[in-house]
Amino acid sequence: MDSFQLRNEKNQPIDVWVCGKCRLFQPSYCTRQAAEQCCRPSRCRTCDAPIDDLKHGAVKWLDCATCREEHSIERHQAKVDKAVKVPLHEYDREYVCMGDRIVLIDELCDAIESGERDPDDVVWGTAPRKLRFDAGELVWHALEAGAHYDDAYDDIGDAAVARLQRQLDAWCDEVEIVSHFEDQSVVVVITPPEETDAC
Repeated sequence: MDSFQLRNEKNQPIDVWVCGKCRLFQPSYCTRQAAEQCCRPSRCRTCDAPIDDLKHGAVKWLDCATCREEHSIERHQAKVDKAVKVPLHEYDREYVCMGDRIVLIDELCDAIESGERDPDDVVWGTAPRKLRFDAGELVWHALEAGAHYDDAYDDIGDAAVARLQRQLDAWCDEVEIVSHFEDQSVVVVITPPEETDAC
């Protein structure tokens, strides 16, 4: 709000606008409109309540904290609804995502048996990812970092890059590094301990 335009050393206006209240601006959001909106009281676009927790600068919340939380719950529920539901006793992977941690099925079973895990809690499946390298990218980055001449990649040739790729793939297969990541396309359905033999 109360925006003003910056000037250069010759006192000529430049195309950068600043909020007159907080005097902050973001280089990528330095338009007059953005500077004018900065620090201006806002109302929630969903419920029309005042938004007290404003962000400074051109980027602001469009919804109040209550509506943001509700939207977050709705987005989460939409992901759960869309996911394939797999009962725990039919889940064939070694790991699950419990909260923000990737854990072995045994740890999930322990949590279920001890009552620490509510059957209604969402447990996402996981997907394995093997260690892999892209030979073309490795060569390109090495040439860039070493400031080699412009046609160096072409001079190496596709056949040599393909040969390197085969060597890298063989090395990756040898070391067998596999990590597991949250897979939000699968929800592992937990039933009470007395109703499942999965654990």
